[in-house]
Amino acid sequence: MASSLRFELPHAVFWDMDGTLIDTEPYWFAAEKRLVAAHGGTWSDEDCLALVGLHLPAGAKKLQAAGVKLSIEETVNALVTDVAEQTMENLIVRAGALELLQACAAANIPQALVTMSEDPLVSSVVQALEHRAGTKLFDVIVTGDLVTAGKPDPEAYELAHRRLQDETGRTLDPRSCLVIEDSPIGVGAGENSGMVTIAVPHTLPIAPTGRHIRWESLAGRSLEDLAGAIRQANTSLTHPH
Repeated sequence: MASSLRFELPHAVFWDMDGTLIDTEPYWFAAEKRLVAAHGGTWSDEDCLALVGLHLPAGAKKLQAAGVKLSIEETVNALVTDVAEQTMENLIVRAGALELLQACAAANIPQALVTMSEDPLVSSVVQALEHRAGTKLFDVIVTGDLVTAGKPDPEAYELAHRRLQDETGRTLDPRSCLVIEDSPIGVGAGENSGMVTIAVPHTLPIAPTGRHIRWESLAGRSLEDLAGAIRQANTSLTHPH
């Protein structure tokens, strides 16, 4: 039974960070509003929502259009530093996320973190999650500054897939790999990568596309659920070529 279950498990799991593993969206919203206000502009809740899941340089351009008088790099650094400070003051892990991360690590399933965020936020979050888990969780980390095309372009996931194969020495069939995302932009990136994508909506609704599996929460989810998602995807979903 154990060997049969092990065979059915995903080859790898690729995790989004903001909104999927941790609830940082309120921190991003607060940082954006503070930054724009400091430059004499205004930034609404709708403006905040439009940046969810977006590549940070693309978001910085929108903030510049709202009046921020900094370069793209300076704008990104200001936001990431602000969000990192807020996150470390109160790290909110989404329900079920840490347990599923630990279960994958215990089962020797390779895991990658694929996020449009950058350091110091990413390093701080990874350190905090692995401290809570009591074990190393991620074999590969791909951040937004490592790619030229942000989500929903699949570049970040494709890069993470290549690096994870190199790191583990395993052949990771995309049809047996899982992407877990919370935003429409992120889910689009997962779908476009050709890997099986699980949408766990958080701040924004995610329209059904026929190319992903929808879970309302990670709470209570198990390795058997991950294996089931692979089976479901390869029998019922439409995948890009």
